[in-house]
Amino acid sequence: MSNSRPPLSGRHFKPSDLRAVAQLATQATLGVMDMTEGVHQSVLRTVGGLKGRQPGRTAGITGLVYRSVRGITGLVGQGVDAALSTLEPRLTGTTTTSHIDSPEREQVLAALNGVLGDRLAASQSPLALDMAFRLNGQAWQPEDGLAVSAPAQGHVLLTIHGLCMTDTQWLMNGHDHGDWLAQAMGCTRLNLRYNTGLHVHDNGLKLARLLERLVLNWPVPLTRLSIVAHSMGGLVARSAHAAGVQSGHAWPQCLKDMVFLGTPHHGSPLERAGHWVDSVLAATPFTLPFVKLGQLRSAGIIDLRHGCVLPPRQTRPA
Repeated sequence: MSNSRPPLSGRHFKPSDLRAVAQLATQATLGVMDMTEGVHQSVLRTVGGLKGRQPGRTAGITGLVYRSVRGITGLVGQGVDAALSTLEPRLTGTTTTSHIDSPEREQVLAALNGVLGDRLAASQSPLALDMAFRLNGQAWQPEDGLAVSAPAQGHVLLTIHGLCMTDTQWLMNGHDHGDWLAQAMGCTRLNLRYNTGLHVHDNGLKLARLLERLVLNWPVPLTRLSIVAHSMGGLVARSAHAAGVQSGHAWPQCLKDMVFLGTPHHGSPLERAGHWVDSVLAATPFTLPFVKLGQLRSAGIIDLRHGCVLPPRQTRPA
């Protein structure tokens, strides 16, 4: 009896994931090395050792060793990346694609983007999530139109997930809260998926532009837009509204309802605690290199400290 179950790699991984993970591993190794050298330099400084040319760098033979190991790590990383880039097209042609976007993969990517999403986007990693509407569990663009089986309504409900989450997590124990609400209200439900590691105002600007495309391309006149947002999603929705009004968009006039679920409008105590830990670690030269661990928090997480929804130059004084 043959086993028709697809292999694990086909269900949970894309060929490009292997290359992206290898890049992350190289970056992590270099980061750990930087912290190790920083602690080494702090210890040497207390006994009158030589300082390196850059802060946190050692000098002499010690510095040479660190530079050599760092150079070798970089070369190995480049070699692995080149090898995987050659292998990736072959794997793409043979990997099962029907189960690629499994819930497990989506949740891991959502968490990874929440913590490192700004860095993933800056390095153009294939692991970085792009903002997109989701309709019936599939990526959907406003220009795509709706299937006959899903007639458009003049009222759209948009649900926006929170930090380190994904749109699939509105579903719990077989019950989709968004779908139930849309049916009760007699409207068309859309989900939003986005990279929660980016600045809130960057996501807000993207959402504003996406909603404007929605209004312009919706099959029937859009008369009412309702938003239900969880956690960071509420900040992104507020940021989008501010960006839309400033740009003269049409969609803010359609926005009639905004419901926030656990949105930290006045800032997140957890992020403020993380900032306090950074300050404590920076208080002594021996723990200062470990501040880099705390700085792994993404731009999106840092924005939660004060509930920031506008770019720095537009942020209103407290």
